[in-house]
Amino acid sequence: MKTKEIIRYLVIAVGIVIAGLVYYQQPSWEAAGSTAVETEQLQQSSEAVSQPSVICVHICGAVNNPGVYEGEANLRLYQFIELAGGFREDASVESLNLAQEVQDGIQIYVPSKQEAAESSVPISEGQPAKLNLNTASKSELTQLPGIGEVKAEAILSYRDTNGAFQTIEELMNIPGIKEATFEQIKDLITVMN
Repeated sequence: MKTKEIIRYLVIAVGIVIAGLVYYQQPSWEAAGSTAVETEQLQQSSEAVSQPSVICVHICGAVNNPGVYEGEANLRLYQFIELAGGFREDASVESLNLAQEVQDGIQIYVPSKQEAAESSVPISEGQPAKLNLNTASKSELTQLPGIGEVKAEAILSYRDTNGAFQTIEELMNIPGIKEATFEQIKDLITVMN
């Protein structure tokens, strides 16, 4: 055999070996690609699990059928009120933000017109209504002076753990809300049980 023929056979043999390696490695490349896709799908499904699609809300006060109601997570307050049979005739509809997003596990108290009149100061032009600590959402709480997202979360957590606020002064039981912060917001808040 001549040297040229030997080199040619070696080149062909090396080419066959490389082609074989490529052929046998292809399934593991595809598996690696499918593993990445499976990992991404798993992450997406775990994100979907962390956000409940059904929430429970306790509706009480001046509604026709007080009780605990389940609804989709994207329902607004007016839709949960409808689930509770709608407002009674004596309900103070103006006391509530009917477009408010509803959070899982909260209690919504619908005051009567008499309760609303007794617990709130008259609203003059340009003066906002007092914020009810027992129904306020996180975004509403953050509108108060000195209350950021962290303190708003702490208020919601306290309310979930301890139930409805009985007095506005009870707000000072929450870590981070001391007398100075309370003095800033005491005229802007109320509690309706």
